[in-house]
Amino acid sequence: QLDHLRTGSPEEKQRAAFMLRMFASEHAENQAAIARAGAIAPLIALLQEGSPALREEAARALWNLARNREEINMSNQQAIGRAGAIRPLVSLLEDEVPRVRIVAAAVLNDLATDNMENQVAVAKAGAIGPLVRLLQDEEAPAVVMAASLLKSLAAGSGEGDVDVAMALAGAVPPLVALLRADSLLAQEQAASALGVLAGYSPAIQEAIARAGAIDALVERLRGDLMRGTTALALRNLAAGSPSNQEAIVRAGAIAPLVQLLEDGMPGVREEAACALWNLAMDNSDNQVAIVRSGAAIPLIALLKGDAQEQATLTLMSLDANK
Repeated sequence: QLDHLRTGSPEEKQRAAFMLRMFASEHAENQAAIARAGAIAPLIALLQEGSPALREEAARALWNLARNREEINMSNQQAIGRAGAIRPLVSLLEDEVPRVRIVAAAVLNDLATDNMENQVAVAKAGAIGPLVRLLQDEEAPAVVMAASLLKSLAAGSGEGDVDVAMALAGAVPPLVALLRADSLLAQEQAASALGVLAGYSPAIQEAIARAGAIDALVERLRGDLMRGTTALALRNLAAGSPSNQEAIVRAGAIAPLVQLLEDGMPGVREEAACALWNLAMDNSDNQVAIVRSGAAIPLIALLKGDAQEQATLTLMSLDANK
């Protein structure tokens, strides 16, 4: 297969990439063997071929090399990034074929997951602008992948990178619009990305609020899904921002956050407690409102559970009003 991958006709190259994709699919031993055999570099070269079908097949093969069923193949993730795949994959984010754009975003998303080196490389390769445009794509999978990857890039980039900060700021309006998308998965990825972006810099935090995210997030807080993701986003929007603290309370967030303190999911309880903590911090009006909402009893109950630290900090912030 490798000879065909390197020197075959376009049809032979596509067939070889397809076979490698199949061999690699959810099979860690095959993934390792294919990487050892030297398949990564020729697959990367195929990302720049003239045939859209060949570009897509090469990207899909790299995708399968980088991922097992529900976890990343960390060794191949690193090898693919260091072999030079990131820049051509970023170029494919603007391919004329929608499927190619989606697959490129998916591969980059897996390459950037929990990998700071790749996150920085993807941002430096100029991915943020194309990803912002993908947020407005007609294909729901493209939107979901773009939002997820933007979240990873925000998490991996430092606030001091002015170019990255400016590019990320451009993602705010389309992400806020996605909070009301038809796709629940797109809504959740948008809320998650906005939560990370809110923690990136005070300027982006304020931009998210100005774009109308707070009301939309509080609406989602009252729903049956994505409660933890939404609570995290509100927590980061409230952090250190008196104007956002007030806006979140005006939007009616306290009552649903207090209800989430008794949610069946531990992570949701923790995020709700943290959100209330940030709303109460140095804000006596919010402290009074949270106490009056009945938060004390469920917070005290959390002192015996997995959210003990978060509950303690929130109770301490409420006690500051006494």
